[in-house]
Amino acid sequence: NVVDDDLPTSRDFLRLYKRQVRSFRSFYVPHAVSYVFCKLWEEYSTWSHGQLPPVFNSHRWHVEMKRTAYSNEKLKARLGWKPTVSMEEGLKQFFQGCREQARHA
Repeated sequence: NVVDDDLPTSRDFLRLYKRQVRSFRSFYVPHAVSYVFCKLWEEYSTWSHGQLPPVFNSHRWHVEMKRTAYSNEKLKARLGWKPTVSMEEGLKQFFQGCREQARHA
């Protein structure tokens, strides 16, 4: 997994998306709250014998929401790697693609 140096935070990415593609209402949910929500959902699903499927569970939370950080220092030092497209340019192209897709939907 190669990761760029100047990654935006999820808040920054959402702010840019809303500004450049389309605006919508959203609200921040702290990490701890999202984990507790998933645990409660998982426990209710077990207690109710699957009345609500366990789509939000602690395993999935760890896979999708747990904060992780990867370094690309070895790749740079050993192979001289550098990104061919800057993060800024990559985001610009991504948001342009999103706008074009929305026009054709």
